[in-house]
Amino acid sequence: MGWTYSGSLDPSKRGEFYDHQVVSIRVELDAWCCVQPERATAPVLPHAQLARKLPVTALPKLNPVVIKPRLSDRAAAKFIRLPAVEQMRILREQKFPKNAPQVFKTPYYQHGRSAIRELIERGEAGLANARAIVQAIGNPSRRMHSMRVLEQFWASEHASRGLKLVTWKRYLFELGDVELRTSPDLLALQGDDLRFIYFNLNAEEQDPEVARMTLELAHWIMKENDVDVRPEQLEFIDLFTGTLYRGKKPRQRTIELMQENAKLIESFWPSIDP
Repeated sequence: MGWTYSGSLDPSKRGEFYDHQVVSIRVELDAWCCVQPERATAPVLPHAQLARKLPVTALPKLNPVVIKPRLSDRAAAKFIRLPAVEQMRILREQKFPKNAPQVFKTPYYQHGRSAIRELIERGEAGLANARAIVQAIGNPSRRMHSMRVLEQFWASEHASRGLKLVTWKRYLFELGDVELRTSPDLLALQGDDLRFIYFNLNAEEQDPEVARMTLELAHWIMKENDVDVRPEQLEFIDLFTGTLYRGKKPRQRTIELMQENAKLIESFWPSIDP
């Protein structure tokens, strides 16, 4: 028996699950490792000749399997609001990454983020170099969107806020077997106040609820790591619309949704097939 589901993994919307059993996935190597022995009547060959005569058994490439589910605060916020079918697709692609379309394995906006950092560090003096970073991108579509991101940031008020970049680390928090992590695009000082800044770099408006939940989860993860941070130190900047979302005190409902979804992810993870 397998398991069936209906509805959403969001506890407020999900249906019921039946006959849930963990499916163990095993890879059988025997057939790949065995080489048929030479027939008894075959002449005895020197080792070098024998190596050339024996058939070569090609080992098929094994797709890597991610043992433990991991979600960034931003991905977790999006995940909670997705319907069940989309949630399961995301989990399957994360567990078996080679089975997902391998498009832009390098983060799509990596060069755009680097260009923004160049502008923050050097201001107008860094504009030419920031544009050169983007112009070096080989893929035309990727280059176009990264340039859009750069120009949107340069035209926004945030380019002249006097931000000073500082080094930072990601904070991790485990909910059972599910690992959550913070994922701000940059950490900067504005005056003496530290800011954890997230960007919407996509060519579409940011979902306001996802933005708020991202900041709530980030604040929660950092508090669990004993980081002294105020909600208003977290920002989500939608470069597409120019909207700035500031962190607010996390809602208890957001934390509960994350905890309940983590339990569901943990229970489904072993039985997700390629």
